[in-house]
Amino acid sequence: MKVSSLCQVGKITVQPSGVMDVDMKVGSDDGLCAIPLTKDHGGSYASFGVSPPPEHGHAFLYSYYGHTYVDYTAATAYSGPDQFGVTLIPGQGQPRRQLNVKVTVVAVGAAATPASAAAAKTEKKPEAKAEEPAKTTAHKAVTRRKGVVHRRVVRRRR
Repeated sequence: MKVSSLCQVGKITVQPSGVMDVDMKVGSDDGLCAIPLTKDHGGSYASFGVSPPPEHGHAFLYSYYGHTYVDYTAATAYSGPDQFGVTLIPGQGQPRRQLNVKVTVVAVGAAATPASAAAAKTEKKPEAKAEEPAKTTAHKAVTRRKGVVHRRVVRRRR
């Protein structure tokens, strides 16, 4: 999977209610940005879910080598805010944890904001000049060596 050229994840803060918050800045270049999470005493979460889902991208959750990862991929060419929630279940009989992710999506590279994409559609573009095919010329060359006449056709590009 491709990682976004812009992926900045802030520090996870915990509210007095136990709800966790994190800010993320990601590029809209079809690459992902990951948030690694572990339980309070280490290890990955037993189960998890996304609720509510992001409106301008995709969230994917998985556990790997003792960590739970929240991957976010912004919609290509989108620029602006997004947010989603993650429910984390440490184990059977343990209280669920909530993570709120606030995302800022930035257009990077050839990507454009929806407003600039709409302007580009209405903007009149100059017509491309058709390339002329390369011209070639041919002529016959005659070479004489020791009484033998050699004839060949020579082509040159202009």
